[in-house]
Amino acid sequence: EDSEKESDDEEEQESRLNEEARIREEEDAEELYHDVAGAVSAILGIVHQYMDQ
Repeated sequence: EDSEKESDDEEEQESRLNEEARIREEEDAEELYHDVAGAVSAILGIVHQYMDQ
């Protein structure tokens, strides 16, 4: 019974760690998306400036 409880605890901990890793990956991906979107916006602004000259 004790070993079954330990096994359940280990599975629960592993599941929690996997969920935390998944959330971190999603946050990192979202941050990267915003960084890229900001860079593209800046580049388009520069191109627009030169086109207007």
